[in-house]
Amino acid sequence: KGNGSGWLILPFLLLLAAFWLIPLFQGFTMSLKPDFAEAGKEYDTFYNYVKILNDNYFYKACTNTLKYSGAVLTVVISLSLFLSFILKNVSSSRLRYFYLFCLLLPGLIPPSVMGILFNLTFNGRTGILNQVFVIPFVLKPVNWIGDPSFIMPSMVIQAAWRWTGFITLFILCGLEALPKDVKEAAVIDGAGPIRTFFDLEIPGIKHIIIFAAAFLLVDSISLFSGSYSLLGDSGGPANAGLVIANYAYWQTSFLRYNAAATVSILILPVLVFLTFLLCYRGRKT
Repeated sequence: KGNGSGWLILPFLLLLAAFWLIPLFQGFTMSLKPDFAEAGKEYDTFYNYVKILNDNYFYKACTNTLKYSGAVLTVVISLSLFLSFILKNVSSSRLRYFYLFCLLLPGLIPPSVMGILFNLTFNGRTGILNQVFVIPFVLKPVNWIGDPSFIMPSMVIQAAWRWTGFITLFILCGLEALPKDVKEAAVIDGAGPIRTFFDLEIPGIKHIIIFAAAFLLVDSISLFSGSYSLLGDSGGPANAGLVIANYAYWQTSFLRYNAAATVSILILPVLVFLTFLLCYRGRKT
């Protein structure tokens, strides 16, 4: 028999309905209505959906978002696993916490300050990346936010700089929580630190890695401030940095608020499916 503890989740369900389900319903309702900019034109119920699905910029934004999400997941999780392995084997706990604190700092910076820092980092010949990592090695300066070939890498670098510390913290906490006797048995059997890490510790924190991947996936698809601070709402030259959130914001520049709501409704099933697939595949492995 139940002990009545199910009622404890009721406040969460009420907040979910107030701040997610109700806005979602209102967004869907908006997507079925004409925008002020479309006044006087022939209109049907699914006009906004047809218009968005026939817009090449929408597919460009979807393609860029998928590329960006895949690159961020690969780079950030791989780098976080590497850093967590290094930090875990640091003998001094004080030194370990100091390094971890330094890694966490980028994620604690407000978006407005973050935008200024990113512009200082990527802005042409005088940017920090060119001044520190390119020009001293007698290489040609990279136009990070002006060359379409480098816009996506600059956005991925930006995401890695911001989130690697947090993901490293999640993974490191998971590693510290693993049973000590299993690792001690592996050491007795002659397994080195690297083999123990890949054969025992990573499988033991699989659920944390899945959570980190889901977190990064949602953040990547909803990316706005990072791209906007670097490139504006158009995504830079050749729309190389145009992502879904910026595309939706771009619609509001033309007073197409209902069209922007339509974009959000269209990507919601994709986001839910990708998150479910990620969790389902992680459960099966």
